[in-house]
Amino acid sequence: MAYYRLVQMYTDTFDSYRVVKTIENGITKQSREKVLSGIPCRAYQNNTNQPQMSETAATVSKSNMLCCELGYDVKGGDEIIIHRGANVGRHINPDERYIAGPPNIYTEPFAGVCPDLEHMQIALIDDRVIGDN
Repeated sequence: MAYYRLVQMYTDTFDSYRVVKTIENGITKQSREKVLSGIPCRAYQNNTNQPQMSETAATVSKSNMLCCELGYDVKGGDEIIIHRGANVGRHINPDERYIAGPPNIYTEPFAGVCPDLEHMQIALIDDRVIGDN
């Protein structure tokens, strides 16, 4: 459960959305559906990247990391909305939107030598034009 000396390590929560295909009257349609809601996690922020300039716009690319317990249905390409501090009553930052990469699964080490290390790690990417919300 990722506890360290009785302190909850998952300080944030996340919701995930996925584009799913449905067929209606022989026509394939896509819709955005909420897959997970309020899942405890911890988001790790990498170095802040510099804005990149082009002739048409300034952009910024961020690649952060999200860790959570095993067993959640997260796939590469899912939209992830992170609520920083929400799991410890400190949700004061604006929500952050990312696209998930394929998750890496880390299971309990052999014989449980180091308990509470199993988790799922998901690479996150945020590529946007500066000024977009």
